[in-house]
Amino acid sequence: MDNVTTILVMLPITLAVADTTGIDPIPFIFGEIFASNIGGAATLIGDPPNIMIGSAAKLHFSDFVLNLGPVLFVIFITVNFFLVLAFRKTLTKKVDSVLLKQSGSPITNRRHFYISIILIIITIILFIFQETLGFESSFIALMIASVSLLSMRPKEVEKTLEEVEWSTILFFVGLFIMVGALEETGFLEYLAGHILALSRGSFQLAKVFVVNISGFASAFVDNIPYTATMIPVIESMQKLNPDVFGNLEPMWWSLSLGACLGGNGTAIGASANVIGLALLKKYYGKEISFIEFFKYGMVVLLISLIISTAFLLFFL
Repeated sequence: MDNVTTILVMLPITLAVADTTGIDPIPFIFGEIFASNIGGAATLIGDPPNIMIGSAAKLHFSDFVLNLGPVLFVIFITVNFFLVLAFRKTLTKKVDSVLLKQSGSPITNRRHFYISIILIIITIILFIFQETLGFESSFIALMIASVSLLSMRPKEVEKTLEEVEWSTILFFVGLFIMVGALEETGFLEYLAGHILALSRGSFQLAKVFVVNISGFASAFVDNIPYTATMIPVIESMQKLNPDVFGNLEPMWWSLSLGACLGGNGTAIGASANVIGLALLKKYYGKEISFIEFFKYGMVVLLISLIISTAFLLFFL
């Protein structure tokens, strides 16, 4: 699932457990937000920037898993180790296991439950083999969504479609029009030229600049418009210096790592952060300030960028 959906599913469960056991949910909220952004970078559908990069560069689901999965697993373990150290006093509290026992099943509609599980499994399989099957990721997603809608809510299609975030879709349409205009005016090629100048024609330095600039930029600017802007910039590098930048794939991984992991830097760095903190305040009455998030988020971001930079230099 994408990182926003993951937070929407996991956070209410976390708050319910915290309320039942009397433990402080803050360390777990931090952990889930950071983990959702790290995990989101590992697959084509985990974070919107990856969907955009995959579409532009013709990269598939398995490409992201195989190339970024190992380094993101290392980052995930390292970040968890840091959180355990940072919140060791809270995490050592013992909880009576009797409090966690639950009677009855939370599943209200077993038919829909089993259909959902089957469709999720089919979706993952199709994404893994999409290159062999020759399907676009958009086709797979829309096909499964249609099957889901028709199998579970066949008489409520119009009602369900009304709940789609059409304003968000129109936002993306407008965003891509603006990026296209910047590309036509030559601004993006101008920006690419400056990155090339900073890297002094070195492919290795360019990777380092892209991942680190993307990481810190995405901490303060939403990673979706940032990625939309950077995709044609990366493409322009090949036009400006085809000898050095003949193979752009490592540059795409640099952009993906920076854009997705940069979201952990601040409370506004990713949609998952904003939604997670809003749910915490709404349902639990607790608030994590920008400064408090920044204090832990920047450490996580630095850890992520250091490991990512080393990975890009030595393995890609």
